[in-house]
Amino acid sequence: MSDLQLPALSDEAAPEFSDAVTAKAWLENLPLANVVAAQHQLMAQMDEFNRYAARGPIRLATLEALREAVHFVEIEQARRFTNRALPMAEAENAVFNETEVLWERMRQGYLRCLQAVIADEPGMKEKAGLVCQRVLNYSGLKMFHCHRAYRQVPAREW
Repeated sequence: MSDLQLPALSDEAAPEFSDAVTAKAWLENLPLANVVAAQHQLMAQMDEFNRYAARGPIRLATLEALREAVHFVEIEQARRFTNRALPMAEAENAVFNETEVLWERMRQGYLRCLQAVIADEPGMKEKAGLVCQRVLNYSGLKMFHCHRAYRQVPAREW
């Protein structure tokens, strides 16, 4: 599992949430009416959370709490580049790239959960199916994301 290229865990990582309860509280202040700002906040916090040392069950519950908001923001942002003429305008290309980054950060979060399954952390064995489905789901969303923008799926995604 060392070839997953996950961000290194750090004692300095300081996400604004550390479990599902604090993630739900944080989401209450996320400006979902402003999807650009919401996406940037989600990307920044997912970057921090993926470097934050959390037990597998806590990480999984936290990611599950964030999923709905992430999907809402990503779908709204995808409207800015889906089914548009090529080549993309600079602004559309930037939105595409940021959307791809957030899908990847979610995938990395679930890959951390998969590490916990493999390490046989307590409470993770019975979640193995869900974790694998989520990892594959986010990999697929990244590929579909390319399809929506008329782009070739990068070889590394296969």
